Amino acid sequence: MLRKLAHYFTALFILIGMAAAYNAAATQWLRPPVIAMVPARQPTAQPELKDNVRDLFAPGDWQLGECRRLLTPNGTLLFNNWQQTSDYEWKLWPITLIVGRGFGDDQSDEPLVLTAEEGAELLFSKSFDMTDGSAPPIQRGRMLGKVSIKRRSKTSPNQSLALQTSNVGIDNQKIWTTETIKMTIGSAMLIGQNLTIKLASTASRAAAGQSDRSILDSMELVYLKQLDIPLDDFINKSPPTNAGDVAKRRPAGTVSINCDGMLLYDFLIDQLSVRDKIELLYRVPGEPDGRFSCDQLDLVLRDPINSKLKRDGPMDWLDRFKAVGNPAAMDFPSQNLQIVAEEINFDAINGWMRAHGSTGVQLRRGAIGARLSRFEYLYRPDRPEELGTIDAQGAGIVTVDDPNIPVAQIRWRDGCRIEPQDRTSLSDLRDQTLTSKVNVFLDGAVFAKLTDGGEFHADSVQGVFQPGPSRSPTIELAATPALETRDPSGLSPSTVLQPLVSTSSTKTRGSTQTLVPDRVQATGNVSIDSRALEATANAVYIQFKHLIDPFPPESGNSAAGLAGNTTSGGTSGSVLRQWVGQPQNADGTSPPVSRPRPSIHGDQVSVMLQLTNNVVTAQDLSATGGVELHHTLAAGDQMLRAKMSGDQLRMIDGGGADLLQLGSGPESPARFELGDGYFVGPMIRVWPSQNQIRIDGAGEFMMPTAVMPASLDERAESRIQWVRPPHCQWNGDMQFDGRMAVLTGGVQIKAALIQNLEPWAIHVQGQRMEIDLSTPVDVQQTASMQQASISQIRLIQGPGEMVVAQAEQHDQHGQVLSRHEMLARQIFLEPSAGGNLLASGPGSYRGWMLTPRGASLTGQLGGSETTERTKPSTDAPVLNGLHLTFHHSMRADLGTKMLSFLGGVRAGLRELDNWEQSVDVRQMEQLAVGESTLDCNDLRFGISPDVSPALKSIPGYPMPWEMEAVGGVLVKSRDESGILQCTAGRASYASQKGRLIIQRSADASATISQRLANGKPGPSFRVSQASIDPKTLNFNTHLEEATIGTLPGTGNR
Repeated sequence: MLRKLAHYFTALFILIGMAAAYNAAATQWLRPPVIAMVPARQPTAQPELKDNVRDLFAPGDWQLGECRRLLTPNGTLLFNNWQQTSDYEWKLWPITLIVGRGFGDDQSDEPLVLTAEEGAELLFSKSFDMTDGSAPPIQRGRMLGKVSIKRRSKTSPNQSLALQTSNVGIDNQKIWTTETIKMTIGSAMLIGQNLTIKLASTASRAAAGQSDRSILDSMELVYLKQLDIPLDDFINKSPPTNAGDVAKRRPAGTVSINCDGMLLYDFLIDQLSVRDKIELLYRVPGEPDGRFSCDQLDLVLRDPINSKLKRDGPMDWLDRFKAVGNPAAMDFPSQNLQIVAEEINFDAINGWMRAHGSTGVQLRRGAIGARLSRFEYLYRPDRPEELGTIDAQGAGIVTVDDPNIPVAQIRWRDGCRIEPQDRTSLSDLRDQTLTSKVNVFLDGAVFAKLTDGGEFHADSVQGVFQPGPSRSPTIELAATPALETRDPSGLSPSTVLQPLVSTSSTKTRGSTQTLVPDRVQATGNVSIDSRALEATANAVYIQFKHLIDPFPPESGNSAAGLAGNTTSGGTSGSVLRQWVGQPQNADGTSPPVSRPRPSIHGDQVSVMLQLTNNVVTAQDLSATGGVELHHTLAAGDQMLRAKMSGDQLRMIDGGGADLLQLGSGPESPARFELGDGYFVGPMIRVWPSQNQIRIDGAGEFMMPTAVMPASLDERAESRIQWVRPPHCQWNGDMQFDGRMAVLTGGVQIKAALIQNLEPWAIHVQGQRMEIDLSTPVDVQQTASMQQASISQIRLIQGPGEMVVAQAEQHDQHGQVLSRHEMLARQIFLEPSAGGNLLASGPGSYRGWMLTPRGASLTGQLGGSETTERTKPSTDAPVLNGLHLTFHHSMRADLGTKMLSFLGGVRAGLRELDNWEQSVDVRQMEQLAVGESTLDCNDLRFGISPDVSPALKSIPGYPMPWEMEAVGGVLVKSRDESGILQCTAGRASYASQKGRLIIQRSADASATISQRLANGKPGPSFRVSQASIDPKTLNFNTHLEEATIGTLPGTGNR
């Protein structure tokens, strides 16, 4: 232990000695030299630094006085007092930091100037000598108290920036503060909190393609409280040339932006971004506020520091913008415009605006609202003031809340496109001075609901609309109803489009300009079902002609009468207008009212519609391919169902050139049905204003009972009840000019009527027929046909053919009473002259008449086969058949029912077993038992005039008849006893009296002779006058001479 302690102290003493020796020897060589102490110099105050900042301050500002200046890479520091708080830390006060005016050539014309009167605490990247006039970069710092930040624009003083805040932090990349800021750019003002301004580096400026003098990179404001931008200061307006321009100049207004989120402005790309519940208000004095709301807004400005760009409006400052929201909604009441979508994009450089969203896009302008899958607006970027093109791809719905527009709703499936035909400006649309026509294209399952409750369907629609005349002031709802209708177009229901501006429930607007249709083309499965028209076709082409009547009718009469309706005693001016129903005031939800309206079906339909004071008339309508047209027309106090069918239909109404044309082919001729009548032919043409009707080619018609004349003549007692209206057929053509009708090529007419309680069936056949009326018929007034009277009807034979006229009389129970058949070269009927019928010979007449057996000219003889067992009762009527030929003419009086045959008359008479048998006088040279013949110059034959109407009403009552023959009369009659022959100058017979009266002529006596059945001559008498009973052959006579031949057997005296 002691040894260890001794070793320790020995080592200690040795070390202490060595240390003392080292200290004494080395101190002399390690001591520093002595330095003299001198006081520090003041910071530099070089006068050339004042010139570098003189443009940034006003004369008298302390920054231009004897202040201290330091140049740093960050900029220039101006201050009066300083204090070094550590090696790298300094406090300077009052202080101004000029960012953009520092070392080197990086000199900005528009530097950022930060001033703090209370000074700033700055941390430099290293220590420096205050007297050198330069300093290292500022690593970070804090400007104390109130701070002002300014950037003055030399080129655009109204774009100079001024910012007031406090406690601003700075470093070599940004400037920031968490305090409230108030910024002005020109007259625009921004208020918010928590601002960060990032400074641009040289590399970032080069990448953005900006000048080296641009010093700002971006500005971020976490909380935006207020942003007001007066737009007048941002528009380069040309000075007004006169007082009128000053009055017309519309103020640009002010834009205010509020949001719950942050605001970011990127100076390198001039993009402003705003986030979270953004609301933009556009205010113009004297107008309702415009409003735009969204959740995210990005705006890229168009070179805002370029003062050489001409900017005539707020949109000239925009390059593009994008708005996103749930939803993003735009409402500008001054423009009557609303847009609602989830995303709205605008590109001013390429000239388009697009809107879309998962629930579609909703728009409204005035009374027109739309819900679309997508919306795109295209325009020329070099002419943004011109109206562009609207392109809406996909499904869409448009609603119209204007009772003056006939369409209440339009839907489509594939797309819609709207574009102006000519150059026109948006101001024309706003000021309602639009002059250009507008093209509209709709594609895919197009549907339209009309204001009258009707519907329209088509695969696609193309239309051209033109500006209409301004309407008088109307009351328009300010509140916009939500669009809640779910439809098969695929768009979801939405209730987003609500009024964005709080106003009164209604507002009164001045006169408004509307777009009226010019022409419309619909193709593919087209159907129209409205009060005015029902139509189906593969293609429909409509042209519109708009006229304003300077003397419109009184209210309630503007649409005088619906289609086919007329007032008593008159009709609507044109028959064609009866084919178009007039619009009526109705709300779009009311169901259609049952009333006359046209119904048209075809492959293609083209129509020209004229609109005059809301009255619609069809100027020109044509249809092709399986055409069918149904309607109801007025005929006096009756309504007639009308139907047209054919391959082509044409209706023209206008300027005295009205035309109704219905055509088809020979295999399937056109057909026009009216009531129980119809017209059939290859081509049916009607010129209403010229009062002409023409049917080319073979055809037929049956006159409607409702429009038939009430009598064949003007006498009241000849009233007619038409059982079956006249049915006429021809092989040539038919023409009618209102006074005369001509039918050619083989004409047949059949009719059934009741005149004076006597039913008649008529059949007429000839090569040509001409009908003259006493007074013209107006084809535009169907009622005038009922008042028509016939002057003359002419039937003319053709080559090798005779005119045939047949008439059959029935009793009131339908039993045949008589039948008449006339053959002649020409037949003339003159109802106006009392019902005269004239026929030119040579011709013939056949008649079938029931007469009492006792009054029969053939007596009791019923034919060669008659036996006692089969003889009918003498009280039963006898059917007598008559066949008569003549050479000159025939005259008939339909009123007295008398027939007169002139020139070479020959007649044959006998009893008939049935109505199918007939008499042929040409085969009666050798008479059979029961046959009689008559030859004479003239013959008059007819129904006895003294038959009472009461007897005529008895079923099966035989009509008594009379006959008179004059000139060269030769009568032959054969019975079982032989042939009785009489010659006379005159002979007459009355069926009621049953006596044949013969008289001598002026130069010869009458003769009565008989040839017995065995061929031997019988008695012969010459008399001046005789009355013969054909039944018993007894006669009374003034005998002149008698010859007794072979007397007949007993019982025949």
